[in-house]
Amino acid sequence: MSFINNLSMRGKLIALVLPALVALILFAAQSINETASELSSMQHVKEMVRLADIGDPVAEELQRERGRSAVFLSSDPGSEAARKATKALQAQRQATDRALSGYRANLRDVRSEADFDAAVRDSIERFTQDAGNLSALRQQVDDRALSLSESASQYTGLIMDIVDRIALLVRRTEDPELARQINAYFALAQAAEMSGRERAKGAGLIRSGNFNLPSVGQVTTLAGRQDAYLHTATTMLHSDGSVRAQIEGFASTQENRALASLRETLLSSPAGMYALEATDWFDVSTTRIDAMNDIRDAMLDQVEGQASQAVTQARNNLVIVSSIAAAAIALVIILM
Repeated sequence: MSFINNLSMRGKLIALVLPALVALILFAAQSINETASELSSMQHVKEMVRLADIGDPVAEELQRERGRSAVFLSSDPGSEAARKATKALQAQRQATDRALSGYRANLRDVRSEADFDAAVRDSIERFTQDAGNLSALRQQVDDRALSLSESASQYTGLIMDIVDRIALLVRRTEDPELARQINAYFALAQAAEMSGRERAKGAGLIRSGNFNLPSVGQVTTLAGRQDAYLHTATTMLHSDGSVRAQIEGFASTQENRALASLRETLLSSPAGMYALEATDWFDVSTTRIDAMNDIRDAMLDQVEGQASQAVTQARNNLVIVSSIAAAAIALVIILM
């Protein structure tokens, strides 16, 4: 009788405890699924950050090549200015080719470790295809078969293939803080691109010697868009952040003041434009863009660190939830 009573009590205990344990297992399974999904999302973001990192040097060299091409196309054929522009353009093309070679090698490594979605794969393939047409674009520039605006448009299309990937990264970020940092980085990338367009436009305008209000207005517009993007980046970051302090202090830097002085001279009058040299405009603009890109690199390092922390945290959460589920299952087996 005592044995039967013990079995009955044990059965009642199991009947009470087992549903709770089953519910715990189901909850743990759901938590595992959600945590695994979060880990996959964070790993995808980290892979996208790596993709942005290897694409940045290519975009920067293409921006310089766009500007050098503008200077060449604006020079008189056979002139001393054209000879110097040709030499500078050839050197820049070599720098672009080195950046492209490094990008392709790094891309193979990234794609071997990452599983990008269709939108990212399309972006990669689009740039690969467009970059394959770079030789034809260069030949058209050499033959002066393109206008200044046509050349700039084709180079800009190549550059934006890379810059626009950051927008894909923003849409895949679920962590609010990380999303703000990526948005700030995207705004800095757009500011640098507007500055690159201003460099090309201004250098081409000065070298042409043709002071016209539409072109001057475009330079002014590009300067205004840079300020807007820098302001956007600032608002995305914490007030006590080091990168925000760099952005806020950028206006007072020597690099920015030097270009502001040239810009004021260019926009003042035809006489002001004729007092400038295209090479000076290009060099001063490049120095300023390099300073801007230093801030952007710091922002990308911050984003990469935040993404790595998010991946680590998600992985730890997955281990904890899985351990709880395993313990619950083991307890059920023991009771049975």
